[in-house]
Amino acid sequence: MTVAAVKVTIVGWHENHPPGIVECSLVDRCGKDWRLALKYYDATKEELGPYSEYPLLGSVPCKVLDRSMNESGKSIAKIELAVPLENLSENGIDQFEIFTGQLT
Repeated sequence: MTVAAVKVTIVGWHENHPPGIVECSLVDRCGKDWRLALKYYDATKEELGPYSEYPLLGSVPCKVLDRSMNESGKSIAKIELAVPLENLSENGIDQFEIFTGQLT
């Protein structure tokens, strides 16, 4: 297992609950747009707030559980997000299959 980070798009401010929650978009290898609600510092080192300019690029820590190739020969990775599960939306889903180019 490898520790890495997956690129996300910070699409906007979600909630003022301290320290502040942002909504992030993570697109999986099938094109599904997963929305994650995270503490802003889990997605970026920048100070963010409700009036910041969105969208922004960010990344979320993850563990690479497996690597493989799809039918087209593209490299894919199965990842597990390394942030507290209570911060995730979409029923607490924390494992995704992405293209390895989305890793940092």
